[in-house]
Amino acid sequence: MNTILRLRCLPSAVRAFLIGCVLSVGASSASAFNINIGGHGAILTQGAGQSTVVELVENPDGTLNLSAEQSGSLAHLGKFTGSFEYIATIDYNTGTTFIGGEGEIRLASGKIFVEVQLVEVGIDYPRPYTGILRITGGTGSFAKAKGFFEITGVDEESLTDRFVLVGLVLNVAKK
Repeated sequence: MNTILRLRCLPSAVRAFLIGCVLSVGASSASAFNINIGGHGAILTQGAGQSTVVELVENPDGTLNLSAEQSGSLAHLGKFTGSFEYIATIDYNTGTTFIGGEGEIRLASGKIFVEVQLVEVGIDYPRPYTGILRITGGTGSFAKAKGFFEITGVDEESLTDRFVLVGLVLNVAKK
C-alpha cells in the first residue's frame, strides 16, 4: 500500500509503466495477484474451464447462432459457471471462423458481464482458437468492473471443449 502511495508523485505515464511491470511479475510468479490501487481492487487471475454448446442454429445467411454453458475455476475468484450467446461467421476459403457475442460469468461474489470476440482457425478438427472477453460490468463485487480475459483453447469435434483464461479485473469492490 505504501509503495502505491509513493508513486503518486510520479507522472501518470511512469506510474502506469511501473504498475504494468508489477502486474507482469505477478502474472509470471503467481496464479493470482490482488492489489488495491486508489481504492479500486485489481485482480490478475488465470484459470481453466470447459464450454459445452447446448444449442446450434444455422441461419439462412450461413452464420451460426450458438448458445453455450461454461464451468471452471479462476485463481483468487473461485469456481464459476457461465452462459454465452455467439454468432459464428465461417470463411470457407481459409477455414477461419469469427465468433462474436456476449455472456456472463457467475461467481460466488457476483456476475461478470463480457463481450466476446474469438478467432478459430482450421478446416478440420481440432481447431485452435484465441480471443478476448472484454469485461463490461457486472453485479455484486463486480458491479463497476472493467478489464479483460484472454481465452485460448482447441475446438474438438465434440460439443464440449476445454479452455484457459488469463485476465485482469479492475474496480472490484471489497467484500
